[in-house]
Amino acid sequence: MTRRILLRVLRFSFVSVMSLVPLPFGQAQVYRVTTLPTLNGGKATRHNPNVAYAINESGQVTGVSAGEAVVWTPGSGVQDIGHNSCLGCAPVGGINDQGDIVGLGDAGGFLWTKSGGIQPLGTSSQPSGVNHSDQVTGSFFVGPNQDSHAFLWSPANPVLQDLGTLGGTFSFAYGINDSGEIVGFSETRDGGELTFLWTASTGMQPITAELNAAFAINNQGQVAGVSGSDAVIWTQAQGIEDLGVLPGTLGSWALAISQRGTVVGNSWTQRPGFVFFWSPSQGMVNVNTLSKNKQQNWSAVGVNSAGQIVANKKGGNVLLLTPVIAVAVSSSQNPSEVGQLVTFTATAGSVAGPPPDGEIVTFTDSGTVLGASPLASGTAVFSTAGLSAGKHRISASYAGDVNYAQSNSKILKQVVQ
Repeated sequence: MTRRILLRVLRFSFVSVMSLVPLPFGQAQVYRVTTLPTLNGGKATRHNPNVAYAINESGQVTGVSAGEAVVWTPGSGVQDIGHNSCLGCAPVGGINDQGDIVGLGDAGGFLWTKSGGIQPLGTSSQPSGVNHSDQVTGSFFVGPNQDSHAFLWSPANPVLQDLGTLGGTFSFAYGINDSGEIVGFSETRDGGELTFLWTASTGMQPITAELNAAFAINNQGQVAGVSGSDAVIWTQAQGIEDLGVLPGTLGSWALAISQRGTVVGNSWTQRPGFVFFWSPSQGMVNVNTLSKNKQQNWSAVGVNSAGQIVANKKGGNVLLLTPVIAVAVSSSQNPSEVGQLVTFTATAGSVAGPPPDGEIVTFTDSGTVLGASPLASGTAVFSTAGLSAGKHRISASYAGDVNYAQSNSKILKQVVQ
């Protein structure tokens, strides 16, 4: 199977889930699963599917619904961006953190921005990614033989810049970061295939023969891909880091990587495989063990720094998985005495790590607000010497943000003597 075919399989393969691992934070649910709505308000089906391509840092998802290119935005639902999607074409597309979108329609590739609408990129272009500066990468057809070459397009130079090959006839670009670094693969002069890293200063350079596929690159230069039969992360400084496989499977693919360095992909057997989430602290975890809503026949296509995962499910639905923030509160002295200074410490975290610094935790006593404090590295602290004698029901509440829902701690029973 060539990698050109492999990419299509990866984007539309459907996986079930298996294996059991302990849940972090002692939670019954680590992920909350939301089925994203259809454009026409009807039911997504196998013949009229919702399909997701990518997710950004704000949890916006781009893809296709009711045959139209769309963006799903938390709190706003689904928006038609005014362009027919080419459902029979290669499954390509991307979204940056401003919500600018690239995709493929019947008239070729396009860039969509909220202020400027649709901008055609060329009838033969198949864009696969867009960065913060609206630089677009992908592949387009060149020459009399219509060979596929990786390209770079930018608002400053609005033409398809041919990135060339590693000596062969074709190349494909899959990912771009905010520095304009691009990864993909290319045929070599001897007819083989190698992954590449392209930069404006070096041009297209082979990465290593040990990296068999390079699907995404983050702003730290970490590349998600495949080496042999295992999902890996590659960096110029450290080389290849093997992420392993899920128990009972034969291999894995790393398909997307966040700015935090967390990875999602598939771990497979001889049949379609299983969705995983990988982090440096927890390693590779089966996503199905992290949610009350057990899924089958689904495939992850993107992950952001908040740990949100977007996945396509067989039958036509798009699922957005959002980490549940676990909040716990503790006391510096319990029981305490009247007039004694007591410090309450709240911790907030998820499978992807803590919420951003500066977000607010509110401390209450039987529903009455005691005070509020900002988070720092997942911890918020509040101190008081004003508790009266008796029993107090102390709780901490995380306010939530564009990615995470509001979350409360269990009640801490504080006794003041």
